[in-house]
Amino acid sequence: MLLQPLRWRTDLPMLLKHVKRRDSVAKRLSRLFLLLLCSFPVMSWAQPPLWSPEKADAVLISVPDNVITADDEATATKSPLVRAKAALARFSETTDPRYLGDAQRALLTVSPEKQNVEFFLYRASMYQSLHQFDEASTDLQAALNEEPANRQAQLMQFNIAFVQGDYAHADRACKKLSASADLYAASCEAHLRAASGQAGPKEAKAAFTDLKRSLASRLLGESLQAQHWTVSTLADIAERATMYAEAEAMWRLAMTMQANDLYARDRLCELQLIRGNIQSALKVSEGFEKLDALAVCRATALKASGDAELLLADLTQRFNEAQWRGELLHKRAYAQYLLLMPNQEQNALSMAKRNWQNQRELPDERLLSAASNKVHGEQP
Repeated sequence: MLLQPLRWRTDLPMLLKHVKRRDSVAKRLSRLFLLLLCSFPVMSWAQPPLWSPEKADAVLISVPDNVITADDEATATKSPLVRAKAALARFSETTDPRYLGDAQRALLTVSPEKQNVEFFLYRASMYQSLHQFDEASTDLQAALNEEPANRQAQLMQFNIAFVQGDYAHADRACKKLSASADLYAASCEAHLRAASGQAGPKEAKAAFTDLKRSLASRLLGESLQAQHWTVSTLADIAERATMYAEAEAMWRLAMTMQANDLYARDRLCELQLIRGNIQSALKVSEGFEKLDALAVCRATALKASGDAELLLADLTQRFNEAQWRGELLHKRAYAQYLLLMPNQEQNALSMAKRNWQNQRELPDERLLSAASNKVHGEQP
């Protein structure tokens, strides 16, 4: 099965199935006890004697069922690649960077002689999610050295180059994909056609029409993953062509095809803001406040109605904690958040520029333009 790479989804490295949860019960409890210990101030006086429960079955602390499950312990006994796959899938579902740490720890236990194509693809996906694109590219090349026709590696090569705005490298990767006349090849060709420097709305509309025709003619012969990828490409192209109704329809279709597509949900939420559909943006983001990008989108919609105070306070705490942990992966979402805060325009512009150094998708271009205009009217 062809695994799908990140389309830039800080939140979606692969289409993976039957995912197990991540840590053992012992590891979870050890972290919890360490956190409890660190939360107490250091006292200068003598500590009381250790307390021991009178009964062996005494309950020391209760942990909610959704925190520790039987699957955690089972996952811990699996092979490193299975654990890495599970962690990457959980990151895809939650965008929680701690799962990337789990994947990294699992992959570090794989000895050099056992580093096969699957290993390089998983590690490349991890690096891609961490925005370490050079390392990801090195691993993808290692995978292709062993399997020159590996479609997953070829697709990830294209995606990394495209996300960075490196259309020359993206074109070379697309030519490799075009060796097989499938929807992935048609999608990369249409995406480059719509996003290249010379392309305007007219060319983007033509690319949209041609790719939509290709999708219609290949519905029976292509996998669901390839169809989903194509629909997401059509949605992005439609936005570039300012065909907002068509873009909305395609993002909704992508979400229907893959219910946990957080990237499509985030793009749809942002599109509703662009179109001024505040209530629609609130509906799309409802229940997804734990995800940075969707929480910021929802806060933007709530601010229009003067009801964003609580969510903005939560985001402030969340981003402060992420910075303290050194886990600020979502620079786009953070810059968008700063634009919502008073007297943070310059900081928002600085973060938007930092984000632009790594990611040059359509939302990144819009963000940089909005931040520049808010500070002094500059264009990217």
